[in-house]
Amino acid sequence: MDEREMLTISGEIIAVIYRDEKKGFGVVVLQTENGEESVIGDLGNAEEGEDIECIGYYTQGNYGRQFRCEHWERSLPSTTAAIQKYLASGIIKGIGKKKAKAIVERFGEATFDVIENDPEMLAEISGIRRATALDISEQFKQQYAVKGLSVFFMQYGIPLSAAVTANRRWGSGAEELIRSNPYLLCGEGLRVSFEKADSVGRSLGIAMDSALRVKAGIGEVLRQEMAESKHTCLPAELLARKSCALLGTDRAAYEAILADALEGGEMYCYEKPGGKFIMLRDQFRAESYISRRLSVMSSLSYDNKIDFSEVIDSIQQDGLVYDEKQREAINLSLSCGFLIGNQNIYLSLWRIILYGDGDGFTT
Repeated sequence: MDEREMLTISGEIIAVIYRDEKKGFGVVVLQTENGEESVIGDLGNAEEGEDIECIGYYTQGNYGRQFRCEHWERSLPSTTAAIQKYLASGIIKGIGKKKAKAIVERFGEATFDVIENDPEMLAEISGIRRATALDISEQFKQQYAVKGLSVFFMQYGIPLSAAVTANRRWGSGAEELIRSNPYLLCGEGLRVSFEKADSVGRSLGIAMDSALRVKAGIGEVLRQEMAESKHTCLPAELLARKSCALLGTDRAAYEAILADALEGGEMYCYEKPGGKFIMLRDQFRAESYISRRLSVMSSLSYDNKIDFSEVIDSIQQDGLVYDEKQREAINLSLSCGFLIGNQNIYLSLWRIILYGDGDGFTT
């Protein structure tokens, strides 16, 4: 069999062997009509007792034959036995094996409907108080929201781990919020690529010149510049050219939306001789904080005039060479006592020094 031949298998998860909560990677055992299968992949929060359908291919490695899942969908268990096993797995706090059995014996195949829509009926069971019943319902809704969000994300190839993060940040209303503004996906925390967020936005009918889209595109350009060139800001003209090229929008629409972002404090404009520079809010706040701290440190220090040239020479590693301004800044920091400690601290300085004399990154 071609290992890359895409196949579909389905069945009930009978065991969760491993799960990485942050990355979403998991290993489960799936009971299919042909027997047990070891399934690996981005399985999000798939739980024991759930019925899922997986699309992927077989691999052969250190752990033997496994099914590598590239895409999957889930459905809640429908039989009373499967429902009881699902609840008894510990997926919902407050329900153990005994309570799971009692709940299913009382409500049968309508169990999930009761939990979601009539949770107070759970208080009819001995040992479950009204407050506990409402908490059980809220947990179920939260998990159902993650599942719905996971399915939504799958359509666009967005990692299921992003669904977990979005649910933690925005709760059960995450999908509705993202549908209203899919460009939240490429913000801090989730950091889904702009291209994928844009594919969601375009499929939902968001216009090319929408303020949501344009602001997200500007943010993408600034973050990309910071990642690649270590600049926390860009000259306004250069940012305009790069942003309009990425977004495919005209300059007038761009300028109007940028002005709105600046007025609303979402971005900041820094003016100095030579032009205007645009930066994101978080970078502006970080730079401002560092500047204030350096000002305080400067007021409390004095320059002892020691020459640290030999130390600076010793920390130029892996082809890294500081220019004269950087050497002056390092020497002044050391001679004023800003950087104190042993040789190991000196040798780590290169990690926080600029790679060149460009605008934007605070030393």
